[in-house]
Amino acid sequence: MKLLTACASAVLVAGALTGAALAPQGGLAPQAGYDGDDPAVLQLIADRTAEGAELISTSTATYEPVADDSATSALPSGCELVVLITKSDRLISGDSITSCQTPFGRGYMGSALAHYNPDWNIWDVTLDNDSTNLSVGTIMTTHMAYNCSNGNASNYRNETSGSLSIAGTSYIATAYDIFDEDVDCGT
Repeated sequence: MKLLTACASAVLVAGALTGAALAPQGGLAPQAGYDGDDPAVLQLIADRTAEGAELISTSTATYEPVADDSATSALPSGCELVVLITKSDRLISGDSITSCQTPFGRGYMGSALAHYNPDWNIWDVTLDNDSTNLSVGTIMTTHMAYNCSNGNASNYRNETSGSLSIAGTSYIATAYDIFDEDVDCGT
């Protein structure tokens, strides 16, 4: 299986999406593909694998201050965005979670699950999308799923962008994962 671990950057896509191991907290062991210790992320991964899904790929991005936000932009956010791709038989799922050490205000996260079109060499079709918009919290999640029973073979991408506000400073993050192996979606 060839996996391409995707890049993570602090770029917010306006409005919609287009195209050191630490000791675990909460009694959950570190998970393959995720070397962090965030209990919410570890729980999400444990839940998906308990349901019988195979963790295919993960990617993590740190929420960074918006470049033109001069209020307190030197402060770290204490928030991370993690995207996952899992597979169970023909079901491809994309989960994304924003987890913060302290409460945020005005949080938004938008996610899209797409497949690759080898004829055009592009990520061309959004198979599912999800978003969440919270006024206050420490965790945001999205979940997308696609049952690939159409007779095709494709690979998949989960892309998520998020924005939030902490103590008057705006933060953004974008992360994506690519499952870079064709999934046989025979009927």
